[in-house]
Amino acid sequence: MTALLKASPSILAFEAIENISFVEIHFASYRKLLLEKEDLKLFQIYYLEQNWLLAKDEREIQIVQQEATERYLSFIERYPQLVERLPQYHIASHLGITPTQLSRIRKKL
Repeated sequence: MTALLKASPSILAFEAIENISFVEIHFASYRKLLLEKEDLKLFQIYYLEQNWLLAKDEREIQIVQQEATERYLSFIERYPQLVERLPQYHIASHLGITPTQLSRIRKKL
């Protein structure tokens, strides 16, 4: 989103680890549509509040304030379907720990 707003290349890259579907849009056209359609504008605001502000805030607080084991247990609770589907190193990366640390946590639990 930052790259779109700045009209610059993104410093992030994404790789799908499973088959996905995605929608590609022309950002300038989408922005124009947002200005024209009040309901779409309200949807965008709600989406950004939920998925960028609140979720990002929660994740940043967890990384700083929670121990790695707590973060892993929260992950299991929030995403039980992903625990067996994702490689351990992806989960560890999401939690901000090394795969070795995650292995030790799983062993203790």
